[in-house]
Amino acid sequence: MKFRHALVIPVTAALIGASALAASAGVAVPAPPFATLPHGSQPLDVVTDSAHNVYVLSQNVPSSVTEYTSTGTLVHTFTLPASSGAVLDMTIDPSGMIYTANSDHTIGRINPTAVTLDAAWANVGVGHDPSVVHYDDASGMLYVADSNDAAFFRIDNEGGTILAPYAIGLGVTHVTDMTITPSGRIFATWIDTASIGHIAMIEPQAYPHAPIVESTYKLIGGGSFPTGIVSDSAGDIYIANHGSNNILEYDADGGGALVNTFALAAGTDPFRVAVDSSDNVYYSGSNTGTNESSIGFISAAGQLNLTPIAVLPLTTDPVGLTVESDSATLYAAGFGNSTLVQLALGATITSADPSATLQAGSTFSYTPTTSGLDPISFSSPNLPAGYTLNATTGAVTGTVGAAGTSVAFDLVPSNTFGAGTAQHIVIAAAAVTPTSPPPTQTPGGGGGSGTGGTGTGTGNGTSTVPPGSHLPKVSG
Repeated sequence: MKFRHALVIPVTAALIGASALAASAGVAVPAPPFATLPHGSQPLDVVTDSAHNVYVLSQNVPSSVTEYTSTGTLVHTFTLPASSGAVLDMTIDPSGMIYTANSDHTIGRINPTAVTLDAAWANVGVGHDPSVVHYDDASGMLYVADSNDAAFFRIDNEGGTILAPYAIGLGVTHVTDMTITPSGRIFATWIDTASIGHIAMIEPQAYPHAPIVESTYKLIGGGSFPTGIVSDSAGDIYIANHGSNNILEYDADGGGALVNTFALAAGTDPFRVAVDSSDNVYYSGSNTGTNESSIGFISAAGQLNLTPIAVLPLTTDPVGLTVESDSATLYAAGFGNSTLVQLALGATITSADPSATLQAGSTFSYTPTTSGLDPISFSSPNLPAGYTLNATTGAVTGTVGAAGTSVAFDLVPSNTFGAGTAQHIVIAAAAVTPTSPPPTQTPGGGGGSGTGGTGTGTGNGTSTVPPGSHLPKVSG
């Protein structure tokens, strides 16, 4: 897998990469960021709603959530009071409500439609320090993790009622991220114990009984520094290990076996992971040991591309990451340089329309250039007879028809996100332009006879000579 060419939507940088499982060089293509926040904002997270609006969380106190349209227009900034402390995470539900994890033991709620902010919508209790908040589509509930004592809270997102507090204790603190598998099992990452925790949830009607808790479900090992976790549709979980520079995949819903260890390029230092609707995995790399930050990619088939799909300036330090599958767009929050990065992942033909009028009988040949996540394939539902299409490169060749005729067809690029916009091509045939014959000369009639080399003669004849030309001298 790789990412082709510069992106259509502005992005800090993109990279032309190599095939999966191959380390190779590429060429960074600079471009402006999707949005630039005030200096020192320290954006931590980014989410999108069903209308493709984008929300970015800035940690720096007073923390704020800024709303943008999908084209980068600033809509509104919701600023939390300084009393909320640092806001460390946010999530969004299907109705578009946004929830924030505030370090003053509260959960805030933002209604972008009504343009309202309830900074202390729910209170998990003094002494708790919410660091992660996650909305679960299946249960319609919020789950909150506390960094002080690794307590977990289940909250009714309608009324803010805390339904079930789960005190894990065991000296486990510093919860960095959380995910919920399709079977409803919660997994979280702890950096102080370098482990993955597991909370096997029980049915909602059984609360407030405690769930089954495994605070060291998987012990990754010292120095791993797990900072991100996400689940795919099959129940596999992926963990970004910032310290050990790898991504681990576990079969969490199928027994917990380690499936893959993806060793990343030296200095990548992954921070967050995200999945799209096809179970492709993306990770953000802060790249503390290199000269760049990056966005990386692992295919749903388990192929790791050692060349990033996007290369960003070192100062970007992308931490927040989300993929909007229906629009084939990825967003990353640049904690280091207060920017928001947008990548267009869908297959797009970027070369100019090759439609033309050509001489009858001549050859038409065209190979498109594209942007989007590789592999990109090509098809044509109406390719004319006598024309051929290379489905891998998109190259189209054919013989132009008789004068006065024309053909029209559509060239469609596709990748894991489906078919992109077709390029409509029309080739018309013109009559062959006659070629002028070369000039000709007709020699004159026979001359007379002469003697001594100086002859005279008479004769009849015609000669066609281009204007300004001269007949050759005749000597006798």
